[in-house]
Amino acid sequence: MQFSIFYGGSKSTKPEPKPITLGELIQLIKFDDSLKDQVKIAQSFKQSGNKEEYTKAKSKLPYITANGIFTERNNQGLIESSYNWIAAIDIDEQDQKKGWNIDDTFQLIRESEYTILAFRSPSNKGIKAFVKLPESAYQIEDHYEVYKGAIVPYLEKEWLCKLDIRQGVLSQPLFLTHDSNLHYNSEYTDLQIYYTVTTANLFQSKATVINGQVIANNNYVIDDLCKKIRNRETGKWDYFNKIAILAGGLFEGNQFTDLQEALGYGKGDMFHWNVFTDVGDDGRELQEQEAMPETNFESSQGTLTVTEYGNSVPFTKKLDDLSQQPVQEVIKKVLKHDASKTLDRAAYTQFAATRLLVTPTGGSDATQKVGRKLAKKRKGVKNARQVGRGIKRAQNQESNFKRKEARDKESRAESERRNRRRKDYDPKMN
Repeated sequence: MQFSIFYGGSKSTKPEPKPITLGELIQLIKFDDSLKDQVKIAQSFKQSGNKEEYTKAKSKLPYITANGIFTERNNQGLIESSYNWIAAIDIDEQDQKKGWNIDDTFQLIRESEYTILAFRSPSNKGIKAFVKLPESAYQIEDHYEVYKGAIVPYLEKEWLCKLDIRQGVLSQPLFLTHDSNLHYNSEYTDLQIYYTVTTANLFQSKATVINGQVIANNNYVIDDLCKKIRNRETGKWDYFNKIAILAGGLFEGNQFTDLQEALGYGKGDMFHWNVFTDVGDDGRELQEQEAMPETNFESSQGTLTVTEYGNSVPFTKKLDDLSQQPVQEVIKKVLKHDASKTLDRAAYTQFAATRLLVTPTGGSDATQKVGRKLAKKRKGVKNARQVGRGIKRAQNQESNFKRKEARDKESRAESERRNRRRKDYDPKMN
Protein backbone atom coordinates (compact mmCIF):
# COMPACT_ATOMS: atom_id res chain seq x y z
CA MET A 1 0.00 0.00 0.00
CA GLN A 2 1.61 3.23 -1.20
CA PHE A 3 0.61 6.88 -1.38
CA SER A 4 1.79 9.92 -3.30
CA ILE A 5 2.90 12.67 -0.93
CA PHE A 6 2.83 16.37 -1.73
CA TYR A 7 4.86 19.00 0.08
CA GLY A 8 4.21 22.72 -0.28
CA GLY A 9 0.55 22.74 0.73
CA SER A 10 -2.68 22.69 -1.24
CA LYS A 11 -1.22 24.65 -4.18
CA SER A 12 1.18 21.84 -4.96
CA THR A 13 -0.15 19.44 -7.62
CA LYS A 14 3.05 17.54 -8.41
CA PRO A 15 3.94 14.72 -5.97
CA GLU A 16 7.34 13.86 -4.61
CA PRO A 17 9.18 11.43 -6.94
CA LYS A 18 9.16 8.67 -4.33
CA PRO A 19 5.81 7.56 -2.84
CA ILE A 20 5.54 6.55 0.82
CA THR A 21 4.38 3.26 2.30
CA LEU A 22 1.75 2.76 5.00
CA GLY A 23 4.51 2.20 7.56
CA GLU A 24 6.26 5.43 6.57
CA LEU A 25 2.95 7.30 6.81
CA ILE A 26 2.39 6.05 10.35
CA GLN A 27 5.93 7.06 11.35
CA LEU A 28 5.41 10.51 9.84
CA ILE A 29 2.16 11.15 11.72
CA LYS A 30 3.42 9.86 15.06
CA PHE A 31 7.02 11.04 15.21
CA ASP A 32 7.91 13.75 12.65
CA ASP A 33 8.91 16.89 14.61
CA SER A 34 8.59 19.31 11.68
CA LEU A 35 5.03 18.17 11.00
CA LYS A 36 4.28 18.35 14.72
CA ASP A 37 5.35 22.01 14.84
CA GLN A 38 3.23 22.91 11.79
CA VAL A 39 0.17 21.24 13.27
CA LYS A 40 0.64 23.03 16.62
CA ILE A 41 0.57 26.39 14.85
CA ALA A 42 -2.65 25.47 13.00
CA GLN A 43 -4.31 24.17 16.19
CA SER A 44 -3.44 27.35 18.09
CA PHE A 45 -5.36 29.39 15.50
CA LYS A 46 -8.26 26.93 15.72
CA GLN A 47 -8.42 27.20 19.52
CA SER A 48 -8.33 31.00 19.41
CA GLY A 49 -11.23 31.06 16.93
CA ASN A 50 -9.17 32.59 14.12
CA LYS A 51 -10.72 30.56 11.30
CA GLU A 52 -8.98 32.45 8.48
CA GLU A 53 -5.47 31.91 9.86
CA TYR A 54 -6.28 28.29 10.68
CA THR A 55 -7.34 27.68 7.09
CA LYS A 56 -4.11 29.25 5.81
CA ALA A 57 -1.98 27.21 8.19
CA LYS A 58 -3.79 23.97 7.33
CA SER A 59 -3.41 24.60 3.60
CA LYS A 60 0.39 24.65 4.05
CA LEU A 61 0.50 21.15 5.55
CA PRO A 62 1.75 18.24 3.44
CA TYR A 63 -0.91 15.87 2.12
CA ILE A 64 -1.25 12.47 0.50
CA THR A 65 -3.55 10.92 -2.09
CA ALA A 66 -4.98 8.01 -0.11
CA ASN A 67 -6.24 6.05 -3.11
CA GLY A 68 -2.82 5.37 -4.62
CA ILE A 69 0.09 6.82 -6.58
CA PHE A 70 -0.60 9.77 -8.89
CA THR A 71 1.53 11.41 -11.57
CA GLU A 72 -0.28 14.66 -10.71
CA ARG A 73 -3.21 15.47 -8.47
CA ASN A 74 -6.23 14.91 -10.66
CA ASN A 75 -8.44 11.89 -11.25
CA GLN A 76 -6.75 11.10 -14.56
CA GLY A 77 -3.33 11.07 -12.84
CA LEU A 78 -3.92 7.80 -10.96
CA ILE A 79 -1.60 4.91 -11.79
CA GLU A 80 -4.30 2.23 -11.74
CA SER A 81 -1.98 -0.60 -10.74
CA SER A 82 -1.29 1.32 -7.50
CA TYR A 83 -4.96 1.66 -6.50
CA ASN A 84 -5.10 0.81 -2.78
CA TRP A 85 -8.65 -0.56 -2.49
CA ILE A 86 -9.35 1.47 0.62
CA ALA A 87 -11.92 4.09 1.61
CA ALA A 88 -10.39 7.24 3.09
CA ILE A 89 -12.70 8.68 5.76
CA ASP A 90 -13.00 12.29 6.91
CA ILE A 91 -15.24 13.18 9.85
CA ASP A 92 -15.62 16.90 10.64
CA GLU A 93 -16.99 18.28 13.88
CA GLN A 94 -18.98 20.94 12.04
CA ASP A 95 -21.04 18.29 10.19
CA GLN A 96 -22.22 16.47 13.34
CA LYS A 97 -25.41 16.79 15.32
CA LYS A 98 -25.46 18.69 18.59
CA GLY A 99 -24.08 16.58 21.43
CA TRP A 100 -21.73 14.55 19.22
CA ASN A 101 -18.79 13.10 21.15
CA ILE A 102 -15.56 12.60 19.24
CA ASP A 103 -14.17 10.05 21.71
CA ASP A 104 -17.23 7.80 21.37
CA THR A 105 -16.94 7.82 17.59
CA PHE A 106 -13.21 7.17 17.73
CA GLN A 107 -13.86 4.14 19.94
CA LEU A 108 -16.42 2.75 17.46
CA ILE A 109 -13.88 3.16 14.66
CA ARG A 110 -11.17 1.39 16.72
CA GLU A 111 -13.51 -1.54 17.32
CA SER A 112 -14.31 -1.99 13.61
CA GLU A 113 -12.30 -4.91 12.22
CA TYR A 114 -12.14 -3.34 8.75
CA THR A 115 -10.41 -0.19 10.07
CA ILE A 116 -6.74 -0.01 9.04
CA LEU A 117 -5.81 3.13 10.95
CA ALA A 118 -7.47 6.15 12.54
CA PHE A 119 -6.13 9.44 13.86
CA ARG A 120 -7.23 12.95 14.81
CA SER A 121 -7.48 15.59 12.08
CA PRO A 122 -5.20 18.68 12.00
CA SER A 123 -7.82 20.69 13.95
CA ASN A 124 -7.92 17.95 16.64
CA LYS A 125 -11.72 18.26 16.34
CA GLY A 126 -12.26 15.59 13.70
CA ILE A 127 -11.17 12.08 12.69
CA LYS A 128 -9.50 10.61 9.63
CA ALA A 129 -9.41 6.87 8.95
CA PHE A 130 -8.70 4.20 6.33
CA VAL A 131 -11.12 1.31 5.75
CA LYS A 132 -10.11 -1.79 3.75
CA LEU A 133 -12.24 -2.72 0.73
CA PRO A 134 -12.34 -6.03 -1.18
CA GLU A 135 -9.95 -5.97 -4.13
CA SER A 136 -11.44 -5.90 -7.64
CA ALA A 137 -14.93 -5.54 -6.18
CA TYR A 138 -15.81 -2.82 -8.72
CA GLN A 139 -14.34 -0.82 -11.57
CA ILE A 140 -11.90 1.85 -10.37
CA GLU A 141 -13.73 4.55 -12.33
CA ASP A 142 -16.82 3.72 -10.23
CA HIS A 143 -14.94 4.52 -6.99
CA TYR A 144 -16.90 7.66 -6.16
CA GLU A 145 -20.31 6.08 -6.89
CA VAL A 146 -19.50 3.12 -4.61
CA TYR A 147 -18.12 5.44 -1.93
CA LYS A 148 -21.12 7.77 -1.94
CA GLY A 149 -23.85 5.23 -2.53
CA ALA A 150 -22.73 2.30 -0.40
CA ILE A 151 -19.72 2.90 1.87
CA VAL A 152 -20.76 6.24 3.38
CA PRO A 153 -24.36 5.22 4.24
CA TYR A 154 -23.15 1.98 5.83
CA LEU A 155 -20.42 3.55 7.97
CA GLU A 156 -22.65 6.43 9.07
CA LYS A 157 -25.04 3.89 10.56
CA GLU A 158 -22.23 1.89 12.17
CA TRP A 159 -20.36 4.85 13.64
CA LEU A 160 -23.36 7.12 14.37
CA CYS A 161 -21.84 10.17 12.70
CA LYS A 162 -21.78 12.13 9.45
CA LEU A 163 -19.02 11.50 6.88
CA ASP A 164 -17.70 14.02 4.35
CA ILE A 165 -18.43 12.50 0.93
CA ARG A 166 -15.89 14.82 -0.72
CA GLN A 167 -13.17 12.52 0.58
CA GLY A 168 -14.50 9.96 -1.89
CA VAL A 169 -13.17 11.88 -4.90
CA LEU A 170 -10.43 9.73 -6.40
CA SER A 171 -7.67 12.37 -6.13
CA GLN A 172 -8.97 14.13 -3.01
CA PRO A 173 -6.07 15.30 -0.79
CA LEU A 174 -5.83 14.06 2.78
CA PHE A 175 -3.88 16.57 4.88
CA LEU A 176 -1.45 15.07 7.35
CA THR A 177 -1.36 15.81 11.04
CA HIS A 178 0.47 14.85 14.23
CA ASP A 179 -1.14 12.26 16.47
CA SER A 180 1.04 10.22 18.82
CA ASN A 181 -2.05 8.15 19.72
CA LEU A 182 -2.72 7.02 16.15
CA HIS A 183 -4.58 3.71 16.01
CA TYR A 184 -3.26 0.99 13.70
CA ASN A 185 -4.90 -2.40 13.21
CA SER A 186 -2.47 -4.89 11.69
CA GLU A 187 -5.18 -7.59 11.47
CA TYR A 188 -7.73 -5.63 9.46
CA THR A 189 -10.24 -7.43 7.22
CA ASP A 190 -12.25 -6.34 4.18
CA LEU A 191 -15.43 -4.34 4.65
CA GLN A 192 -18.18 -6.64 3.36
CA ILE A 193 -21.16 -4.74 2.00
CA TYR A 194 -23.44 -5.39 -0.93
CA TYR A 195 -24.18 -2.85 -3.62
CA THR A 196 -24.88 -2.47 -7.32
CA VAL A 197 -23.58 0.29 -9.55
CA THR A 198 -26.22 1.41 -12.03
CA THR A 199 -25.48 4.32 -14.31
CA ALA A 200 -28.17 5.61 -16.65
CA ASN A 201 -26.78 6.42 -20.10
CA LEU A 202 -28.73 9.33 -21.54
CA PHE A 203 -26.96 8.95 -24.88
CA GLN A 204 -27.72 5.29 -25.55
CA SER A 205 -27.80 4.59 -29.29
CA LYS A 206 -28.80 1.50 -31.24
CA ALA A 207 -26.14 -0.75 -32.68
CA THR A 208 -26.01 -1.05 -36.45
CA VAL A 209 -26.90 -4.65 -37.38
CA ILE A 210 -26.78 -5.97 -40.95
CA ASN A 211 -27.81 -9.56 -41.69
CA GLY A 212 -27.66 -10.37 -38.00
CA GLN A 213 -24.08 -9.05 -37.59
CA VAL A 214 -23.21 -6.03 -35.42
CA ILE A 215 -21.39 -3.62 -37.73
CA ALA A 216 -21.07 -0.63 -35.36
CA ASN A 217 -21.83 -0.09 -31.70
CA ASN A 218 -20.70 3.17 -30.15
CA ASN A 219 -22.21 2.64 -26.71
CA TYR A 220 -19.02 1.34 -25.09
CA VAL A 221 -17.22 4.49 -26.24
CA ILE A 222 -19.98 6.73 -24.87
CA ASP A 223 -19.99 4.79 -21.58
CA ASP A 224 -16.27 5.45 -21.24
CA LEU A 225 -16.76 9.17 -21.93
CA CYS A 226 -19.54 9.38 -19.35
CA LYS A 227 -17.29 7.80 -16.72
CA LYS A 228 -14.59 10.35 -17.51
CA ILE A 229 -17.10 13.16 -17.07
CA ARG A 230 -18.23 11.81 -13.68
CA ASN A 231 -14.63 11.50 -12.47
CA ARG A 232 -13.71 15.07 -13.36
CA GLU A 233 -12.69 16.97 -10.24
CA THR A 234 -13.24 20.45 -11.71
CA GLY A 235 -14.65 21.89 -14.92
CA LYS A 236 -17.09 19.01 -15.35
CA TRP A 237 -19.67 20.97 -17.38
CA ASP A 238 -17.06 22.46 -19.72
CA TYR A 239 -15.55 18.99 -20.21
CA PHE A 240 -19.00 17.61 -21.02
CA ASN A 241 -19.59 20.29 -23.66
CA LYS A 242 -16.27 19.57 -25.35
CA ILE A 243 -17.03 15.84 -25.53
CA ALA A 244 -20.57 16.50 -26.79
CA ILE A 245 -19.31 18.78 -29.56
CA LEU A 246 -16.76 16.18 -30.62
CA ALA A 247 -19.35 13.42 -30.44
CA GLY A 248 -21.62 15.32 -32.79
CA GLY A 249 -18.99 14.97 -35.49
CA LEU A 250 -17.43 11.60 -34.65
CA PHE A 251 -20.34 9.30 -33.80
CA GLU A 252 -23.00 7.97 -36.12
CA GLY A 253 -26.66 8.19 -35.17
CA ASN A 254 -28.88 11.11 -34.26
CA GLN A 255 -28.31 11.44 -30.52
CA PHE A 256 -26.41 14.73 -30.94
CA THR A 257 -28.11 16.32 -33.93
CA ASP A 258 -30.07 18.79 -31.80
CA LEU A 259 -26.83 19.85 -30.11
CA GLN A 260 -25.29 20.70 -33.48
CA GLU A 261 -28.25 22.89 -34.36
CA ALA A 262 -27.94 24.66 -31.03
CA LEU A 263 -24.26 25.45 -31.49
CA GLY A 264 -24.91 28.41 -33.82
CA TYR A 265 -25.83 29.59 -37.28
CA GLY A 266 -24.53 28.14 -40.52
CA LYS A 267 -23.07 29.65 -43.66
CA GLY A 268 -25.50 31.99 -45.41
CA ASP A 269 -27.75 32.40 -42.37
CA MET A 270 -28.81 35.87 -41.27
CA PHE A 271 -27.84 36.76 -37.73
CA HIS A 272 -29.53 39.61 -35.86
CA TRP A 273 -28.39 41.28 -32.67
CA ASN A 274 -29.85 44.01 -30.51
CA VAL A 275 -28.15 47.30 -29.70
CA PHE A 276 -29.32 49.34 -26.69
CA THR A 277 -28.21 52.89 -26.00
CA ASP A 278 -27.48 54.38 -22.59
CA VAL A 279 -30.39 56.07 -20.84
CA GLY A 280 -31.16 59.59 -22.04
CA ASP A 281 -30.65 61.26 -18.65
CA ASP A 282 -28.07 60.32 -16.03
CA GLY A 283 -29.11 59.33 -12.54
CA ARG A 284 -28.75 62.03 -9.87
CA GLU A 285 -29.09 62.72 -6.18
CA LEU A 286 -32.70 62.99 -4.96
CA GLN A 287 -34.18 65.46 -2.53
CA GLU A 288 -36.50 64.35 0.25
CA GLN A 289 -39.98 63.46 -1.08
CA GLU A 290 -38.91 64.20 -4.66
CA ALA A 291 -40.52 62.02 -7.29
CA MET A 292 -38.29 59.42 -8.89
CA PRO A 293 -36.98 60.86 -12.19
CA GLU A 294 -37.84 59.03 -15.39
CA THR A 295 -35.87 58.53 -18.57
CA ASN A 296 -35.71 56.16 -21.53
CA PHE A 297 -33.35 54.54 -24.01
CA GLU A 298 -33.37 53.53 -27.65
CA SER A 299 -32.94 50.15 -29.24
CA SER A 300 -31.91 49.10 -32.74
CA GLN A 301 -30.97 45.90 -34.49
CA GLY A 302 -27.93 44.89 -36.51
CA THR A 303 -27.84 42.20 -39.20
CA LEU A 304 -25.08 40.15 -40.80
CA THR A 305 -24.68 37.12 -43.03
CA VAL A 306 -22.74 34.24 -41.50
CA THR A 307 -19.59 32.97 -43.27
CA GLU A 308 -17.77 29.85 -42.10
CA TYR A 309 -14.02 29.30 -41.94
CA GLY A 310 -12.20 26.10 -41.08
CA ASN A 311 -8.97 24.13 -41.10
CA SER A 312 -7.76 20.80 -39.69
CA VAL A 313 -4.66 18.73 -38.95
CA PRO A 314 -5.32 14.98 -39.21
CA PHE A 315 -3.65 12.62 -36.72
CA THR A 316 -4.10 9.08 -35.45
CA LYS A 317 -4.59 7.77 -31.93
CA LYS A 318 -1.41 5.74 -32.38
CA LEU A 319 0.56 8.93 -32.98
CA ASP A 320 -1.00 10.50 -29.88
CA ASP A 321 -0.20 7.43 -27.75
CA LEU A 322 3.39 6.94 -28.91
CA SER A 323 4.52 10.53 -29.32
CA GLN A 324 6.67 12.12 -26.64
CA GLN A 325 4.85 15.40 -27.32
CA PRO A 326 1.22 16.21 -26.33
CA VAL A 327 -0.05 15.85 -29.90
CA GLN A 328 -3.59 17.07 -29.32
CA GLU A 329 -2.46 20.10 -27.32
CA VAL A 330 0.08 21.05 -30.00
CA ILE A 331 -2.51 20.73 -32.78
CA LYS A 332 -5.02 22.77 -30.80
CA LYS A 333 -2.42 25.48 -30.29
CA VAL A 334 -1.40 25.79 -33.95
CA LEU A 335 -5.01 25.64 -35.17
CA LYS A 336 -6.02 28.29 -32.66
CA HIS A 337 -3.23 30.51 -33.97
CA ASP A 338 -4.31 29.81 -37.56
CA ALA A 339 -7.94 30.64 -36.69
CA SER A 340 -6.85 33.96 -35.20
CA LYS A 341 -4.88 34.89 -38.33
CA THR A 342 -7.66 33.74 -40.66
CA LEU A 343 -10.31 35.80 -38.91
CA ASP A 344 -7.98 38.80 -38.74
CA ARG A 345 -7.44 38.61 -42.49
CA ALA A 346 -11.18 38.31 -43.08
CA ALA A 347 -11.87 41.32 -40.87
CA TYR A 348 -9.16 43.35 -42.63
CA THR A 349 -10.64 42.47 -46.02
CA GLN A 350 -14.06 43.69 -44.93
CA PHE A 351 -12.69 46.94 -43.50
CA ALA A 352 -10.55 47.54 -46.59
CA ALA A 353 -13.59 47.05 -48.84
CA THR A 354 -15.44 49.83 -47.03
CA ARG A 355 -13.95 53.23 -47.87
CA LEU A 356 -14.58 55.81 -45.18
CA LEU A 357 -14.45 59.52 -46.06
CA VAL A 358 -14.74 62.00 -43.20
CA THR A 359 -15.96 65.48 -44.20
CA PRO A 360 -16.65 68.20 -41.61
CA THR A 361 -20.16 69.62 -41.89
CA GLY A 362 -19.36 72.66 -39.78
CA GLY A 363 -16.74 74.21 -37.60
CA SER A 364 -16.02 76.63 -34.82
CA ASP A 365 -13.13 78.49 -33.29
CA ALA A 366 -12.41 75.48 -31.12
CA THR A 367 -12.04 73.15 -34.12
CA GLN A 368 -9.82 75.72 -35.86
CA LYS A 369 -7.54 75.80 -32.80
CA VAL A 370 -7.32 72.04 -32.87
CA GLY A 371 -6.41 72.23 -36.56
CA ARG A 372 -3.67 74.76 -35.88
CA LYS A 373 -2.27 72.59 -33.08
CA LEU A 374 -2.14 69.61 -35.43
CA ALA A 375 -0.41 71.71 -38.10
CA LYS A 376 2.17 72.91 -35.57
CA LYS A 377 2.74 69.36 -34.47
CA ARG A 378 3.33 68.24 -38.05
CA LYS A 379 5.65 71.22 -38.64
CA GLY A 380 7.53 70.37 -35.46
CA VAL A 381 8.02 66.82 -36.72
CA LYS A 382 9.34 68.20 -40.02
CA ASN A 383 11.70 70.57 -38.21
CA ALA A 384 12.86 67.75 -35.99
CA ARG A 385 13.69 65.69 -39.06
CA GLN A 386 15.66 68.61 -40.54
CA VAL A 387 17.57 69.06 -37.28
CA GLY A 388 18.27 65.34 -37.24
CA ARG A 389 19.71 65.49 -40.76
CA GLY A 390 21.86 68.50 -39.76
CA ILE A 391 23.23 66.65 -36.74
CA LYS A 392 24.02 63.67 -38.93
CA ARG A 393 25.97 65.89 -41.38
CA ALA A 394 27.93 67.47 -38.54
CA GLN A 395 28.78 64.06 -37.16
CA ASN A 396 30.00 62.91 -40.57
CA GLN A 397 32.14 66.04 -40.99
CA GLU A 398 33.70 65.54 -37.56
CA SER A 399 34.44 61.92 -38.37
CA ASN A 400 36.08 62.86 -41.70
CA PHE A 401 38.23 65.51 -39.96
CA LYS A 402 39.44 63.00 -37.37
CA ARG A 403 40.36 60.48 -40.07
CA LYS A 404 42.28 63.16 -42.06
CA GLU A 405 44.11 64.27 -38.89
CA ALA A 406 45.10 60.66 -38.16
CA ARG A 407 46.38 60.19 -41.72
CA ASP A 408 48.48 63.41 -41.52
CA LYS A 409 49.96 62.33 -38.20
CA GLU A 410 50.92 58.95 -39.61
CA SER A 411 52.44 60.63 -42.69
CA ARG A 412 54.65 62.90 -40.55
CA ALA A 413 55.79 59.96 -38.45
CA GLU A 414 56.70 57.95 -41.56
CA SER A 415 58.71 60.92 -42.91
CA GLU A 416 60.69 61.16 -39.67
CA ARG A 417 61.45 57.42 -39.77
CA ARG A 418 62.79 57.72 -43.34
CA ASN A 419 65.03 60.67 -42.38
CA ARG A 420 66.53 58.70 -39.47
CA ARG A 421 67.32 55.75 -41.71
CA ARG A 422 69.02 58.04 -44.26
CA LYS A 423 71.21 59.61 -41.54
CA ASP A 424 72.34 56.14 -40.44
CA TYR A 425 73.59 55.18 -43.94
CA ASP A 426 74.67 58.57 -45.43
CA PRO A 427 77.80 60.06 -43.74
CA LYS A 428 77.20 63.44 -45.41
CA MET A 429 74.03 63.93 -43.34
CA ASN A 430 75.87 63.42 -40.00
